[in-house]
Amino acid sequence: MKLFDKEDIEQLNETYDEGFLNNIDFNNFTKIYQYLISNGIYFAKDLVLEYLNIFVIDYNEFKNIFEKMKNELGKNYIVKLEDDITILNKYFNV
Repeated sequence: MKLFDKEDIEQLNETYDEGFLNNIDFNNFTKIYQYLISNGIYFAKDLVLEYLNIFVIDYNEFKNIFEKMKNELGKNYIVKLEDDITILNKYFNV
C-alpha cells in the first residue's frame, strides 16, 4: 500500500525545502509513523503533511513527548488532537 499519492508528494515538495526532505531518516520516520498508528492516530498521514518536522525528532524523544501529551490530554487524546491539531505545537515546539 502506497502511503502518499501524487498530490501529497507535490504538497510536501511545495511546503518543505528539498534539503530537509532529502535528510529525513526513513527508519526514524517509519518508527514514528507506526507508533502513531499503534496509538490510534488514524490521521497520521495528515500529520505528515502538516507537521513533518515532528517526524525528524529522535524516535525515543518523540515517544516520551507523545506519552506525556497523552497523559496530560487524558483518555480522549485522539479526539482532542483531531479537533485541535495545533496542540502538537505546545508539546513538540513546532
